[in-house]
Amino acid sequence: MLVALFILCLGLYVLVFSAQKLVNNATILGQYHHFSELMIGITIIGIGTSLPEIMVSILSAMKGSSELALGNGYGSNIANILLILGASLLICPIKIPKKLWQEELSYLSIATIITLFVLLTGTLGRLYGFLSLGIYALIILRSIQTQTADATQSPKKQATSYKAAWAAVVFNFVVLMGSAQMLVWSATFIAHQLSIGDEIIGLTVVAIGTSLPELATSIAACKQKKTDLILGNVIGSNLLNTLVVIGIAACIHPIEVNISLVYRDFTLMLGATLYLWFRSYSQTPKTFTRVEGIIFLLIYIGFIGMLAQHVITQSLS
Repeated sequence: MLVALFILCLGLYVLVFSAQKLVNNATILGQYHHFSELMIGITIIGIGTSLPEIMVSILSAMKGSSELALGNGYGSNIANILLILGASLLICPIKIPKKLWQEELSYLSIATIITLFVLLTGTLGRLYGFLSLGIYALIILRSIQTQTADATQSPKKQATSYKAAWAAVVFNFVVLMGSAQMLVWSATFIAHQLSIGDEIIGLTVVAIGTSLPELATSIAACKQKKTDLILGNVIGSNLLNTLVVIGIAACIHPIEVNISLVYRDFTLMLGATLYLWFRSYSQTPKTFTRVEGIIFLLIYIGFIGMLAQHVITQSLS
C-alpha cells in the first residue's frame, strides 16, 4: 500500500511536469511549420494524446471485442468535452477563435451526425472504417495546407533545433503516457485493497485515467495562457476518436452496435459536440465561461453516476 501511494504521488508529479514540457516543445515544433496554437492542438497534441485510445481500439478489435472500441472512443469524446474542457474552464475562460466553427469543428459535427445514421443501421462495417480513415486523412491534410497558406511570416528563430524539438515531443509523449499508467495502476491497486469493486474502478479510475494525458496537457496550456491549444486538443482528439479509433476497429472486425449505446452515450456526445459548434458560431459571449465549465462537469458527474447505477443494478439482478 505504501509503495502504491508513493507511485501514485510520483506518477502525478511526472504527469504534470511532462505535460508542461510537452506544451512547450509542441509549440516550438508547431512554429517551425507556421502552425497556430489551435492547429498545434488539433494535430501534434490531439493525435499524440489519443494514442492510448488507438491502441485499445486495435487490441480490442483483434480480440473480437470491437464493441469495446465504441465505448472507448465515444466515452473519451464525452470526457474530452465535459471533463477536460470543463476542468480547464474552472482555471481560465477560453476565448473562442472566430474561424473555429468554419472548419475542424464543423467537420467534427458533420462526421458525428453521419456516424449516428450509420450506427442506427446496427452495424459499422469495413467500408465505413476505410471511408472514415480516408476522410480523416483528407481533413488533416486540408487543415495543414490551409494553415501553411495563411502563414505570412517566417517562424521565429528557435533555440531548439527542429530535430531536437521532434525528439523532445516524442519523449514527452512517452513519459506522459507512462506516468498516466503509473497513476492508473497505483490507484487501481489501492482501490482493490479498500475492497472497491472492479466495475466502479473501471468507471472512475480507468475512465478518468485514460483521459489524464489530455487533462494534464490542457491544464498546463491553461496556466501558460495558451488556451487555443486546449480547444485544438479537444477537437483534434474527438475528430480522431470518431473517425480513426472507431474506423480502425471497423476495418479489423465489423462492429455490431448495441442500440443502448446510441441512445445513452452517443446522444450525449452528439449534444455536447453540437453545443460547441453553435457556441462557436454565435460567439455570444466570445469566450467559454467558468459557468459553462461548472455545467460541463456537473453533467459529466451525472453521466458517470448514471453508469455506476446501471452497473450496480445489473450486478444485483
